[in-house]
Amino acid sequence: MTAGHGDNVKVLYQCLSHAASGYRAGSSGDVVEFTIGRHQVITGFEEAVIGMCEGDEKTVTIPMEKAYGRKSEENLVTLSKEKLPSGISLEVGKYLCVRTANGRRAVLAVSDVSDSDVMLNTNHPLAGRDLTYRIRLSRIQRTRRAGDCSSERSMV
Repeated sequence: MTAGHGDNVKVLYQCLSHAASGYRAGSSGDVVEFTIGRHQVITGFEEAVIGMCEGDEKTVTIPMEKAYGRKSEENLVTLSKEKLPSGISLEVGKYLCVRTANGRRAVLAVSDVSDSDVMLNTNHPLAGRDLTYRIRLSRIQRTRRAGDCSSERSMV
């Protein structure tokens, strides 16, 4: 059985190409579970899993366009230091973890600091990079697909 659209899968992965960024993204081997086709992971990762069998392993390089996209200057935001909680260490190159209005977690890089303002980079830390992953498909849980009658019972 190969992994395909609609299947729930469990994948062990290790990102091999992020070390220079200083950002940890599955560096020591992590597990992710997702449903193929629901866009719960980056597009290139999902595409890499399609067609794999349980136990298959491979190394794949995902172009930035199918990962976190290109870096955008539009994602640089300047804020007054007065709007930030006191006591935050604002050093260029450091990351701040914040909660957005909808409750999601965002990682922002401090790009510049002046006496009154701070410039934050809202690009994903891995934006602008092709990413290489080592992946192992450890489980496929088949869900019913259109045209799959294996779970239907005859009413005759």
